[in-house]
Amino acid sequence: MIRDQIKVPVGYLWIKKDKQGREFLGGVISLGLFGEVPIVVFKEDNKTNEKAADYIIKVATVTHTQFGGEKE
Repeated sequence: MIRDQIKVPVGYLWIKKDKQGREFLGGVISLGLFGEVPIVVFKEDNKTNEKAADYIIKVATVTHTQFGGEKE
């Protein structure tokens, strides 16, 4: 299983809801010496074909504590 092969976490995500009640993921990706980048992940509802991405990742303007709390 691929999860068993992953050794070092590079980020953290929390399940959140927007003002319309739709779920999205929010968190951070660690870039090592460059620090952490806050991100949000949305389900792509407007797929134009079956090869289009299922999710979109965007850089956010909030910190990980605003997404869900402290990291482990």
